[in-house]
Amino acid sequence: IIADGPVSPAEAAQLYRAACGWRTLRLRLTESPFAPMPAPAGAVVQEDSTHILRLGVGFDALFAGFSKSQQAHYRRGLRRGVTVRRAADMDDVRAYFAVYQATLRRWGAGDGALPGTEEPWRRFAAGAELAARHPGQVALWLAEVAGR
Repeated sequence: IIADGPVSPAEAAQLYRAACGWRTLRLRLTESPFAPMPAPAGAVVQEDSTHILRLGVGFDALFAGFSKSQQAHYRRGLRRGVTVRRAADMDDVRAYFAVYQATLRRWGAGDGALPGTEEPWRRFAAGAELAARHPGQVALWLAEVAGR
């Protein structure tokens, strides 16, 4: 639930009822780590995890908090020529989306979509639109080797 303020459990229940009409086959909820809420009654809960990084502390402080394995992977990437940059336009988003689909196919999602993600491109396009409107708050970062 995305709202401009706190959502009470009663309001959340009302939203869930509205979203779960007779035409709804499945509703997937992803809990916000900043505003946890109980799942609606009768919901099947699947555990998930979120990593939150405080980017304002600067890279050196952030890197110091990485595990030894993460630090080693980062250094190996640098030695192999990996660079990181912010996506500049929709061509970058489309290129990333193609890699995303190929990854999903490798993981067994033949059409490039996992269950519950029937329209993944729409989400990527919406993210790009948000990044264009709020460049200081939303960004897609690309890791590249030799410009790819």
